[in-house]
Amino acid sequence: MPRGQGLGHWPRFPGRRVRLPHGGDASRDKFEDWVRRNREKYPDIVWSHDPAERKPERASNKLYGVRGIPTQFIIDREGKVVDIVIGCMMGEVILDASLAKAGVKVAPEILAQAEKQLKARGN
Repeated sequence: MPRGQGLGHWPRFPGRRVRLPHGGDASRDKFEDWVRRNREKYPDIVWSHDPAERKPERASNKLYGVRGIPTQFIIDREGKVVDIVIGCMMGEVILDASLAKAGVKVAPEILAQAEKQLKARGN
């Protein structure tokens, strides 16, 4: 969550929101309780719930082909999906580099580091 919240503050895209649906292993009740207790820590995250939860007909799978969490879509100002990042490991800057495809200025050293990380992933 802190990573998603942090992305809500990139200066080139002020005021954008990160949508984080519930789809994990916790029950919906536990998820909603956690959100109530932690909502103030993550003001840029819009919380949602798909009633289909983990079923194949869930919206994330049916509409977007999401089969793993986290799957992050990088959308430019025109609404075009310019990249999809699947997974997120501590210390990775792959998502940061993907924002460059949406027009965000990203330091060259971050782009180079992300390229190495993608190669290590086999991408």
